[in-house]
Amino acid sequence: MNFKIIRMCKQDAMSAVPMDSIKIDLARTTPKLREKGFQVDTSDVMLTACNRDYEVTIFRNGRLMMGPVKGKEQAGQIAEIIYSLCIEE
Repeated sequence: MNFKIIRMCKQDAMSAVPMDSIKIDLARTTPKLREKGFQVDTSDVMLTACNRDYEVTIFRNGRLMMGPVKGKEQAGQIAEIIYSLCIEE
């Protein structure tokens, strides 16, 4: 998936935004994240996945907010992992 990384106002947080229009099926994505060891909290419009290294909020439109991250390279690596586990509607 093609995406761009955007630095958030908080110094150690970044966002990934898909370049194409997508819609993530949060209900079907949740078990895949849990299988990979993430603790997942869900709501109707987003889910939050945490592991021991970082926390990622996943929105239906595919936007990710993640932290703490040290730079765009690490944010890109995290985004690749998360997007590989997301199921589109």
